[in-house]
Amino acid sequence: PIPEIHNFDFVLSSDSGDVVGALLIDPNHPPMGGGGGGGIPDPNLPFTSGFSVEGDLTGEPMTIMIRALDVLVPGDWAITWGPFQP
Repeated sequence: PIPEIHNFDFVLSSDSGDVVGALLIDPNHPPMGGGGGGGIPDPNLPFTSGFSVEGDLTGEPMTIMIRALDVLVPGDWAITWGPFQP
């Protein structure tokens, strides 16, 4: 038998407008995958995030945890990259 897959998607926003993404999990159900939308984030707009779980759900309330946030930090930022040299 093919296990059932449940997809959960959420539309989120922050009062400050600087949170542009979130990693959501249910600690009681190992995630199959998840994430949010890609592209250049637009502050002050809602964003989507979600995850998928496999198998039967008991019908009990789920605990959804925010594992990480993507936050825009104002400033004139630059990144310099090069090969790692021990």
